[in-house]
Amino acid sequence: MQFKQARFLAALLAIAALFVVAAGCGDDDSTTSTAGASSTSEDTTSTTSAAKPPAEPKLERVTINVTGGEPDGGLQDLDYNKGDQIVLEVNADAPEEVHIHGYDVMGEVAPGQPAKFDFEADIEGVFEVELENSAVPIAQLTVNP
Repeated sequence: MQFKQARFLAALLAIAALFVVAAGCGDDDSTTSTAGASSTSEDTTSTTSAAKPPAEPKLERVTINVTGGEPDGGLQDLDYNKGDQIVLEVNADAPEEVHIHGYDVMGEVAPGQPAKFDFEADIEGVFEVELENSAVPIAQLTVNP
């Protein structure tokens, strides 16, 4: 009789063990499934934010007027990002040469004949724009990364 009880008990334990294993596997599957869904959601979000188009380059005409050898309104601050198009016009009441340092761009200005500049902001840094002959700064050009 003991032998029958031992076999019955062993069979019962085996069945109980199967239930425990089966229940454990179910939990793992749901955890994996949930983690997978969460991971997929995060991937979609990061893909969406990475798909933003680059900002359009700035294209703005700036005019600096020089009267009596000084810029009207004082030293001008010109702020651009790399890749922007710099469109600058300088008017003056006397003949002079305008020099944009760092870019080594120069132009002649005279009454009724503005110096016009149109170039890409492709060098990062801070540069002086000056009336070359009189060494008077008229603007500070900043090109950000």
